[in-house]
Amino acid sequence: AARLYKLVRILPVPVATRDFFVRMHMEVLPVKTWLHRKGFFVPWSLNCDLCGAPETIQHVLVECSNAYLFWDEMRTTFELRDSFEVEWSAFKYLQLEERDKTEVAHVMMLLGLHAIWKSRT
Repeated sequence: AARLYKLVRILPVPVATRDFFVRMHMEVLPVKTWLHRKGFFVPWSLNCDLCGAPETIQHVLVECSNAYLFWDEMRTTFELRDSFEVEWSAFKYLQLEERDKTEVAHVMMLLGLHAIWKSRT
């Protein structure tokens, strides 16, 4: 984890994006299921407002149809289709194919994750 945090710290992204990534990696983002587990009142339901599935961090950033469409379009537009899979572990650990481990690809992943999160809050 220390190597991952060091990588994130040196990438040219806003401080807010770095902070977001640390909270995402530690799985402490305030999604409905997390809030409910912590004892907070969650009105209506614990499900995603967009698709109705349980709202977890993984769901919001990877599994929701909204997120999946974002990642599909982003990977196509920036020719990153073979660089990473759209799956939770790839995003949690910023895993890229060896040939694609570039600063630009890591920045795109971080900014993409943060953009999806900000679009929901």
